[in-house]
Amino acid sequence: MNNSQRGIMGFFKKLSRLLKKEPRLERLKNNVSQRLSELNITPLLITHQGSVIYTSQVLQAKPKDWLGGTIFFEVMLTVEDGAPYFIYYENEKYYLSLITPIGLDFSKRQSAEDYRNQAAQTLSGFVMLFLALENSDETFLHKRCHYTHNRKETNTIAYLPNLKQWYPIFQSKSESSEMFASKIRAIIDGQEPLEKNIAITEPS
Repeated sequence: MNNSQRGIMGFFKKLSRLLKKEPRLERLKNNVSQRLSELNITPLLITHQGSVIYTSQVLQAKPKDWLGGTIFFEVMLTVEDGAPYFIYYENEKYYLSLITPIGLDFSKRQSAEDYRNQAAQTLSGFVMLFLALENSDETFLHKRCHYTHNRKETNTIAYLPNLKQWYPIFQSKSESSEMFASKIRAIIDGQEPLEKNIAITEPS
């Protein structure tokens, strides 16, 4: 079992204590856990209204100068009419399949799109389970929600020492590594607003 799997297992063990009297919800938890494994997904961060509310053990273990911008993706989840949640996940194999030229091969494009939809659906379940655990309230699992996912390569995960937290910061294709590093320094120094550089109300 790798570090990623241990982190997810720890989360689901905590959740089991909340849902031990709810067999139907326990089945949902088991289904989400199994699907994350099958899809080879590692949830990294969940944000809400500009604040990070979940950081995986995998990310916490990274060196603070690590920048993750090549193998992770974003899903926006709207729960009823509230402010959206954003969850960031990684899957290196899937990312590599996206950047490999596939020409006009419709089946490959369709396969990639199917994967993203399955991932978004599974991660929506993960977010709802997380909210149920954080609030000790399984009613979160009964709320209506819908999801959408962003374009690839629009964020880089960076550690902000002034906030002592990892954040998914916007990075466009036109921004060089030097430009992005300058933006991070400006955010840390308070010269650039954080809220203008993270997803809050819509996908990046």
